[in-house]
Amino acid sequence: MRTLFILLILTATATAAPFLVSDAYVFNSDPNMNPVEFVIHGLGATDITINATTLSNGSLVLEYDLQTLPNGQYSVSAAAVNIFGGESTFSTPPFAFTKGVPMPPGNLRISQTMLVWVPTSGRKPITRRHPSPLRPPSAPSFS
Repeated sequence: MRTLFILLILTATATAAPFLVSDAYVFNSDPNMNPVEFVIHGLGATDITINATTLSNGSLVLEYDLQTLPNGQYSVSAAAVNIFGGESTFSTPPFAFTKGVPMPPGNLRISQTMLVWVPTSGRKPITRRHPSPLRPPSAPSFS
């Protein structure tokens, strides 16, 4: 059982995020209407062709892992390709996005407590201060 759990975790972490995705195509009995591949334009010097992903309910989607994509600004469009090689027009308008990294943390300092954000239902978030769970106090402090 433990081995199965570890395999499930490894499988879940084998795919990374984020993904470029499309709305689902509901499976159609006419093969002309079902995409089997997608052509993605705008992620590199050449177009990228990928297989359609089949969801558990049978619908088909474009799903492309952007993990290895270099940081930068992109304007992406895609076309669907059916089983006979027929290609749709490219999506319009192009989807624009920026892949980057967050800015570095600022105002680093030592704190005796850890700030924790506690979500509340419908009310403003509350910030609570409590001793850090990483290093519990060894004895009460009266300072």
